[in-house]
Amino acid sequence: MSEGRFDGVFLSLAQQLQGGIPELMDVYFDFLRRKTDFFTGASNEVAKDLVLKAFNKHGDRAKTEAAEKKKRDDEISRKQKEKREAEAAAQKASENQPRVMEISDEEEARILADQAKKANGVTADSDSKATPPPPAPEKEESDEEEGGTKMSEEDKKAGKVKPNKGNGSQTDKYSWTQTLGELEVRVTLPPGTRGRDLDVVFASEHMKVGLKGKPVLVSGNLHKKLKADETLWNVEDNKGEKVLVVTLTKANQMEWWSALLVGEAEIVTQMIQPENSKLEDLDHETRGVVEKMMFDTRQKQAGLPTSDEMQKQEMLKKFMAQHPEMDFSNAKFS
Repeated sequence: MSEGRFDGVFLSLAQQLQGGIPELMDVYFDFLRRKTDFFTGASNEVAKDLVLKAFNKHGDRAKTEAAEKKKRDDEISRKQKEKREAEAAAQKASENQPRVMEISDEEEARILADQAKKANGVTADSDSKATPPPPAPEKEESDEEEGGTKMSEEDKKAGKVKPNKGNGSQTDKYSWTQTLGELEVRVTLPPGTRGRDLDVVFASEHMKVGLKGKPVLVSGNLHKKLKADETLWNVEDNKGEKVLVVTLTKANQMEWWSALLVGEAEIVTQMIQPENSKLEDLDHETRGVVEKMMFDTRQKQAGLPTSDEMQKQEMLKKFMAQHPEMDFSNAKFS
């Protein structure tokens, strides 16, 4: 018999009974008494043996499945704990790294001039006309990140937001972070919530999180596609709060998501700060693609040509050098 074939029948029956499992069992044996010879066609021992066999069969299976689920949940918790510890260590290491401050061309010229004067033995005391060093720029609240990336006016008008430290965002119902290949979604749950109380659905293009028999907490269409069969989730205790932690695998593991769900405020993906320390963990081909993406992003932010555009320009220069007889003065290139 196909497993789950009659789930719809039993669910419909259970929803009509207010007494729970005891009433469901009573109705089932009432049916056997009235419509079959279950109680009279054989001895009580045979009837009890049939019931006990079915009970033991599914009871043992339930215990096995519960043990397997606990093992999976423990493995998920272990991996998520290791991931958080690694991220915390990477964050701490990055905070201890020297910071690079971008200066203007004029400031660079003044600094080089001061260094040249010092090299020639001229100091501020001996040369009252020496240009004083530029004042250190004051740190102020702005839309600029440490890496020098600034939110454009177009992004502001479009309602976009800066990514959080995990390269994701946060709403009043959930928060999410991401790497190139995975996403982690965290949903705060009511106190006392257990895993079996949840109704969690993650399809390739849709997600839903709620409590059984209660209004949905989070639901919507995903911004991009997932590998739904690789979804992992468990319930954690976080400072007295119950939190659903979901780990998702992107279908395309070579792109950043600007949002988790369609309709939420998008982040500015150009402001994402990837963890350079993790590049060494990638295979040669993937690492090359990631480094190219990072280089092209920096070039665009600086108003400079990308690697592909630079390659085209180099090819054009070679072609022009090989054909000096041709006039390119009025040619337009894109």
